[in-house]
Amino acid sequence: MPDGYSAIATDAAPDDVPHKGEQLAARVWIRLLGSLGLILLSAKFTVNAAVVLAAALGVGTEVIALSAVAFGTSLPEIVIATMAVRQGKIELAVGNITGSNVFNAFAVMGVARAYHAAGNPR
Repeated sequence: MPDGYSAIATDAAPDDVPHKGEQLAARVWIRLLGSLGLILLSAKFTVNAAVVLAAALGVGTEVIALSAVAFGTSLPEIVIATMAVRQGKIELAVGNITGSNVFNAFAVMGVARAYHAAGNPR
């Protein structure tokens, strides 16, 4: 053997060794289920914290809920725009923000119109 190399002997037959694809799939499923668990746990914590915050500030839980939803839906755009600006891609940042605002405006108007058209007054 050339210098710096050594042979590794195993007693396992080649068929007994798990394939890399199976190991990767198992790790993906473990991460997916772990992430789902963390999302559910953090959602419960967030809702409880919002209720406590609303009580402490003396405002309705609806105000806190709407603020949390607005922040949560805007956060991805803020992150993408920040990353784009750092990379010098100003057009991407402007397009992301403009597109997001236009979509949100039309989606809100469209949902409100559909709700009204379905016979639900104010």
